[in-house]
Amino acid sequence: MDQALIDKIVRNVLTQLQSESVRSVTTTSAIATSTVAASTTSRVIAKSAALELTAAVITAEYLEEHVTKGQSLKIGRRSIVTPSAWDWLKTHRIDWSRTDRHGNSGNNPATGGKWKLIVRITTPAVQALHDSVNKQMTGWRSELASSETNVSNLAIQSISTEGVWGVAVISDAADLVACRLNRNEVVRAARIENRQQLEHAQRLMGINVCCIHPSGKTFIEMRNLLNAFGSIRPVVPANW
Repeated sequence: MDQALIDKIVRNVLTQLQSESVRSVTTTSAIATSTVAASTTSRVIAKSAALELTAAVITAEYLEEHVTKGQSLKIGRRSIVTPSAWDWLKTHRIDWSRTDRHGNSGNNPATGGKWKLIVRITTPAVQALHDSVNKQMTGWRSELASSETNVSNLAIQSISTEGVWGVAVISDAADLVACRLNRNEVVRAARIENRQQLEHAQRLMGINVCCIHPSGKTFIEMRNLLNAFGSIRPVVPANW
């Protein structure tokens, strides 16, 4: 075999190897680019998946109509979340949060806010308090309840599974609610009429549910009770 033929064979082999190398790099680069693009698209979709709801009242029916399973939510700070909506969110394991006055996400009710107000009866003063809690009181959120049984269930659920430190209940059956709640081992509830009773109940039993009858009480009086109740984290008394 002459030298010219050998050189030709070597050149052909080198050319083939270089071509395969280029194809391999190009294919790998294309795959990497595709992966990066897919990852970027995924991040954009995830980022845009949060749905903001600002309806005045949000019910289970409203959520069923507007929310896709697995979609995270931002709920307006002024929106009222009904008990049926709360149950719907929990059942469907929807991650949601409140927006603050600047439109940013606030505490996630499933894991965040430390204090809760549950309203069973709505008078002008109570309605004003409900609105004030959701708009202005940091660490608090307020919900409406449909019955005394619903009040009890919400309060127990809040303390048992949501990490809420304390619950204030406003009901015209405050004594009944306190009695029912005290059947549960995680609850220490009492009907409270004024600041002195509250301080006594906190010392005596470390109440984590404060039941308030709204009769004769002004918005300021009830708000002051909430502020006093929320100023001390409930502690189980020794030998309880």
